[in-house]
Amino acid sequence: MLPATIIREACISATGYAPDEHLILSKLGRWLRFSTTGKPADKSGGLKVHDVGDCYVYLITNHRDGLSVKGTTRTSNTQIMTPEEKHKAQQQRRMLEQQQREQSARKRRMLSAMVKRIWKTAKKPQEWGNPHPYLTKKGDLPALNIRRYTSHKRDVLLLPMVDLTTGKLESLYLIYPNKFKRPLKGTQSKGLCMAIGRDLDKSAVLWLAEGYATGLSLHLEVNQPVIVCFSAGNLQPVTDKLVQRYPAAELKLCADDDRATLAKTGKNPGIEYAVKLQRRYPTIALYKPLFPPGSPEGLSDINDLINWQRNQGRVEA
Repeated sequence: MLPATIIREACISATGYAPDEHLILSKLGRWLRFSTTGKPADKSGGLKVHDVGDCYVYLITNHRDGLSVKGTTRTSNTQIMTPEEKHKAQQQRRMLEQQQREQSARKRRMLSAMVKRIWKTAKKPQEWGNPHPYLTKKGDLPALNIRRYTSHKRDVLLLPMVDLTTGKLESLYLIYPNKFKRPLKGTQSKGLCMAIGRDLDKSAVLWLAEGYATGLSLHLEVNQPVIVCFSAGNLQPVTDKLVQRYPAAELKLCADDDRATLAKTGKNPGIEYAVKLQRRYPTIALYKPLFPPGSPEGLSDINDLINWQRNQGRVEA
């Protein structure tokens, strides 16, 4: 098997994705960025390959979850590496790892300062003057625990992404007027969340939800704190920290029911991740929206249901 093939398979094993094979060895000593989501604009994956003579030393990273995988393969995959070659490769790999640690530390410091600066300068709801289009589209939702960044080109909602174990603001979740959403580029989002509601320490019940509109609608309905996880895949990492931080709290999950996705792909991420979470934590109470017969297939969460019912004139005052 060719070295590029071996390295590409290592990328797929680590992240689920990989650069095209002809690119693997095209940037020796430099970072080759690639998508770990299947979206062309995503560049969260990284691959750096060093040629140390008789072998290649490579490092694979994923900025979304902090993954770092190292490996070694011969430049010609026809002979077993000699002890001298192994020693040389190990030295090169250790040097590469140290460089990566230093680079990652510098980047974390830079991103942390940027996150705090953006959050500090963003407008609080009382300074807005007019509601954000996204909140209007989601049923004139109030602006709770969020801020807004505006310029001549952008009008973005900023949601704080916090680490429950430290209470520190680690990233920002951006929501644009056209409903496009993403974490701040370059920052990690795994295990980060935001809370809607106060006195989490005193609350006997804590709810979990995927998105902000879902979580806010749920909070307004139940009048209890809601933890927004930002994605179905982030439910478990957030819950892992939640049970450590609030071990006595009763946890409830209001899952998304991705019916349209199920019809198109045969998969329902909202329900599948919710069931997976309940298997890990059997005491979590699982809820999902009850969509009436004949309701549009595009409805997937409690916010969708409430707005549809309101438009149908079936919401009680």
